[in-house]
Amino acid sequence: ENFQKVTGELLVPLEESLDAEDVKSIKKVTRKSDGTYKFKVELHSRDTPLDVTLEDLKTDAPVKLKHFLVNNKRIQKQKEFKDLRLLGQQLTKMHQKIVDTTRRIQQRCDIRTQGDMSIPLTARRTKANDVKPVRTKTAKPKRRKKPKIMGTVKYGVYVPRNVSEALAEDKKNGNNLWRDSIVKEVSGLLSMNTFKKLTRGKETDDFVKNSQYAPLQTIFDMKQSGRRKCRVVVGGHVLDSTGYDLYASNMKTISARTLMLIAAANKMEVRTGDIKQAYLYAKNNMNIRIRAPKEFNLANPDIKPGDICQVVKAHYGTPSAAHQWHAHLANTLLSMEFKPSRFDPDVWIRKQKEVDLYEYIGTHTDDLLVVSMKPDEIMSELQREYTISGIGEPDFHLGCDYERDDQGNWYIGSKTYVGEALKRVKLILGKEALHMESVPMYEKYKPELEKSEFLDEDEHNDYQKLIGISQWLITCGRMDIAFAVSSLSRFSAAPRKGHMDRLIK
Repeated sequence: ENFQKVTGELLVPLEESLDAEDVKSIKKVTRKSDGTYKFKVELHSRDTPLDVTLEDLKTDAPVKLKHFLVNNKRIQKQKEFKDLRLLGQQLTKMHQKIVDTTRRIQQRCDIRTQGDMSIPLTARRTKANDVKPVRTKTAKPKRRKKPKIMGTVKYGVYVPRNVSEALAEDKKNGNNLWRDSIVKEVSGLLSMNTFKKLTRGKETDDFVKNSQYAPLQTIFDMKQSGRRKCRVVVGGHVLDSTGYDLYASNMKTISARTLMLIAAANKMEVRTGDIKQAYLYAKNNMNIRIRAPKEFNLANPDIKPGDICQVVKAHYGTPSAAHQWHAHLANTLLSMEFKPSRFDPDVWIRKQKEVDLYEYIGTHTDDLLVVSMKPDEIMSELQREYTISGIGEPDFHLGCDYERDDQGNWYIGSKTYVGEALKRVKLILGKEALHMESVPMYEKYKPELEKSEFLDEDEHNDYQKLIGISQWLITCGRMDIAFAVSSLSRFSAAPRKGHMDRLIK
């Protein structure tokens, strides 16, 4: 009593604090006239039941409360306890998520707990003035959302958001352009045996139990040439990839430059190519099932909407697709007697037979760079396994322009990327034109002495985007802006308006 007089904050004395391990059972619940609930709780530490509020039970003994709400027949039948029934369902779902997550952590990290892992040992007090405890949450900074292409007009054509809108647009315009793009995409997937339709039976039932379900999403886009584009991808964001290898490396930028230098020094030929639908050559190593959407029926009438299909190939969107394709390509190159180099494992080397030189293949996902005295023979060998398009001497590769003179010397440039970068910078800044400048940065400008006001959040994001674009320009060969970009990039954490003005310059 003296303690309560001093603090005036505790609803019950400290020695009567509710402990989840001390709760023997919840015996009864009554609804008060003000709509709140009072529970009779039996404790191991006392003979008489204790009156406890719903908030205290939710905080201190949620598992015991969940069992009581779900198993009490009176709560499940009477209308006045509808909100308690809903609470019981919510607690059941939350409890199951916690248990499943804990089990996955135990399996992954080989950790074992003692006792009942589902009972939290927390205690919270409610103030005497009936002020409910409020759980505060730090507000996340608002960021501008990226503009969505689907549902907008691009190059004068409406880009549909789903298949129904696409077919409706075709009917409205009196053509089958969007339908043809859907059929082309789905037919390509089915021809590569990406999906396997499952028939009803015990084998299918067992696969459904041991697999994960993933939704399919159809994405539409409009190309500048007027071609309609469609892509069907797996919603891999809902899949649990714990225990699977996901990493896939790519050839370093400096490695591509080194290969061009080797080619020029030894008068070797260079060929580039692009492997079509690369991921679909690799097998999927995860048990994933989907339900066939109606666009499958447009390409194959035997597949009905809602049919259960297994994802057989490493389709775009599956978490391990990039790793599986990287391993498949590596096995192909190993079978051709190529070996990964020690400096860059994505640059493969093989001893040439006629001359005392090596021949090289650089891989960057589905892009190939072949350096050899007879690169066309290597490409022909790869074409036995893959469909490769755009085979020829490089003119644009990994963001850089390439050009060869009459003497066989290679030149690297960045004209194409500079043009694309300027378009993007205008879009970011919302400007139709940019002023020409004679030098990247004035000699007397000192960015560390800048005293203008700080950028707001949106401008800060734009600043970091422009820094990233500029740094890649340097990588592509624009060394004239290297000092200016390096000086301004030091202030990416807290840029000012003066820094932004100099960066736009």
